[in-house]
Amino acid sequence: MEANSKSGSNLTKFTWSVEISKVTWRIQNFSSFKEDQRLYSENFSFDGNKWRLSIYPKGNKNNAEYLSIYIDVADSETLPSGWSRFAQVGFAVIDQVYRRDSTITVFTHEFNAMNSNCGFNSFLCLRKLHDPKRDYLVNDACLVQVYISTDKPTGLISRELILETDSDKHETKETDEEPTEEDIKTCFTSIESELSSSDTVFSKEEAKETQAKLDEALNMTPVNFYDSGKFSSLEKAFKLTITRKLDRNVIRYKEVESEVKQVQQKLAALLAERKGLFRSSKDIKTELEAVGKECAEYEANAKAAEAGWGRIKDLISSIKGRI
Repeated sequence: MEANSKSGSNLTKFTWSVEISKVTWRIQNFSSFKEDQRLYSENFSFDGNKWRLSIYPKGNKNNAEYLSIYIDVADSETLPSGWSRFAQVGFAVIDQVYRRDSTITVFTHEFNAMNSNCGFNSFLCLRKLHDPKRDYLVNDACLVQVYISTDKPTGLISRELILETDSDKHETKETDEEPTEEDIKTCFTSIESELSSSDTVFSKEEAKETQAKLDEALNMTPVNFYDSGKFSSLEKAFKLTITRKLDRNVIRYKEVESEVKQVQQKLAALLAERKGLFRSSKDIKTELEAVGKECAEYEANAKAAEAGWGRIKDLISSIKGRI
């Protein structure tokens, strides 16, 4: 039986203008949901209609290997007979660290009484969604975004628009809460824990580049953040954690580099041995070719001798006939 749940307490709406609206649905405790469980967002209003999102976090009974996502006109049952609504829609499951790695699909659809919802049964592979090398889930929270426009001219919503949304200065936030000190502490603690438990091995160049970027980022932090004195210990812990991690990775890089050199030496010795065998094989081949030529000469001589013997036999027979 399908289990329906409503998860919309973290719904945030943005608007650029009357043409496009963006809604972000933050789903907490994402891994706790059951298979074939459907979640609904809270309703949100746009251009005279109420809309809502729904997803299957662990796939539905028709496709248990993919996250499914849909949008529907939430007030369709109250609309007059024969209603229809054209919409351009963009779905995105956000990579919360590298936004350009987000999974995005843009489409158009004519919503009506017979077809009031639209979406994708196989939007994002669950293996990819839960891959620890990706950042779709951070602190077991998933960010789902929808971009919607009911204007007829197509092309208002695109992949690039979705990727660049966070840096769009024209965007206005209708629901905006400043992060609390506790939020920032939680963020630092989460990052520190993530780095401490990570088994990722960086190259020597990556480690140096990352350290330089971290130093630059810390220097660019607003002055009042440092002067407050509230987060200096967190800043120090954060930096030390990353430094320790990078130091360990540099050490590991040197160990791997040494192992690679040893393997290269073994390969060089093996290659030299193979070259020696190749030269020996080439000498044997030359000798066999010479023997082949000699055999051909012997065979030609044998045929000539056989022909001579035939003539001698004919001569002996003719002499016997005369006696």
